[in-house]
Amino acid sequence: MEIAGKVKEFIKGLLVALQSAKLYSTVHKRFTESTDMAFKSLQEILTERTELIQRMLEIKERDEIFFDFALLPLGQEVMASLKRNEIEKIIFNTYIRKDEFDVFVNYLAYIQGTSVQTNGKEQLAALGIKNIFIELLTTPA
Repeated sequence: MEIAGKVKEFIKGLLVALQSAKLYSTVHKRFTESTDMAFKSLQEILTERTELIQRMLEIKERDEIFFDFALLPLGQEVMASLKRNEIEKIIFNTYIRKDEFDVFVNYLAYIQGTSVQTNGKEQLAALGIKNIFIELLTTPA
């Protein structure tokens, strides 16, 4: 599968994991299964690239990777949450651990219902996430 297909599979898996985080606890089998699948997709990408950088707010109709997800209610909800929290990019480093990914999915699920009051980068560091980075919008949306 080419990289675009792998990225599409990862985003689909990430959305499923986010939905699971909202419905189940982090120790529930469904949550673990969904994050395992998304993490596996991410690892497949990171074997070819040292980083996966997703400009999450640059969803355009012409972008074949993201168009399907932009139409889904959950995809729209995630995009609105990232925009509300002024998150422009999410960067996944090749050294990412599964436990970091699980915590990050919970973080994304948490911020869907609120605006983060402090710097998101500081929150990731406080949560022990060292291999996922976010870049904030340079000008507020």
